Amino acid sequence: MKPDPEKPHLAKSDPAKPDPVQIDSVKSDPVTLDAAPSTPDAVNLVLPDLEATQRLAERLAPHLTPGLRIGLEGGLGAGKTTFVRALLAALGHPGRVRSPTFTLHEPYVVRGQTIHHFDLYRFGNPREWLDAGFDELIESPAISLIEWPQMARGVLPDCDLQIVLDPVEGTGLDDSAGSENGTGDIADGGSEPGSEPDSKRRASLIAHSARGQSCLRAAGL
Repeated sequence: MKPDPEKPHLAKSDPAKPDPVQIDSVKSDPVTLDAAPSTPDAVNLVLPDLEATQRLAERLAPHLTPGLRIGLEGGLGAGKTTFVRALLAALGHPGRVRSPTFTLHEPYVVRGQTIHHFDLYRFGNPREWLDAGFDELIESPAISLIEWPQMARGVLPDCDLQIVLDPVEGTGLDDSAGSENGTGDIADGGSEPGSEPDSKRRASLIAHSARGQSCLRAAGL
């Protein structure tokens, strides 16, 4: 049967086929993938612009469950905070999203669901995670969105879903080091200050638990 040209083709990563799939946008139409439940699911995408990054967040948002931990990794200008902003907006958060670059943690309550947004970029030692008492927060039924989780490696439990964003063009500012406007808020507009609205990104989504796998599959990835 010929593929439907109206639907994006998203492919689970395959060691024999390392190239990510180019998509024009991330639509809400479910896409069925043959994923082995005994191993972590891994999906590689190419997001051609900021809108596609936001639509990926919107696609995942309805399938986040209480207790889910999402780790967001990527270098300078990768779009981690942009992704979080879109995710929170899709969940129903109506206001601004404060960057936790300096506060390390910003909590939200959206439609009765507590959501913790962490940014560990400024950690000098993984034990700072424990010293701040964050280990107690992620044990709650809250949803946790953790930027730079690798800064607490060895102390932070594995995330259910790991999302790695990598700018193809290398444009934009780091969303941890350059996203604040002086008040701790992300500046208004569709992108982080200094980022290019049409910058292309690679996205790798890797499930490390049954909960993470369920999220990807429910989202049709």
